[in-house]
Amino acid sequence: MSPFIHSLHIYPIKSCQGIQYDSVELTETGFKYDRHWMLVNKQGEFLSQRQYPDMAKIKTAITQHSLLVNSTGAVEQLEIPLQDHSHAKLDVNIWNDRCSANIVSSQASQWFNDFLGIHCDLVCLPDTEH
Repeated sequence: MSPFIHSLHIYPIKSCQGIQYDSVELTETGFKYDRHWMLVNKQGEFLSQRQYPDMAKIKTAITQHSLLVNSTGAVEQLEIPLQDHSHAKLDVNIWNDRCSANIVSSQASQWFNDFLGIHCDLVCLPDTEH
């Protein structure tokens, strides 16, 4: 087995489709924008494809200023600024870890509510929590 990297992927939203790159920016906590966002239920527990297989249909792309979210069957594309401006905090659980995250926006949460047919919120993890 050769010790070479054959492909690089980031997954901006945990459990949604990833993006393949030729190179990625490495930060103190890993690849930039990798699992920077995630969906959580009312109890603040993260959602995954194990529970909600339709999450695998959610496509992501990153532009200079935005995260773009889309899927076949979605009414419209969602555009989320890369710089989080939300002040609404929510305690979330990621496996056995608990941390504070920012709710992205009611518009973003509604897009995922409509697509998945469940109540959930899109949250953004602070750079220190990745």
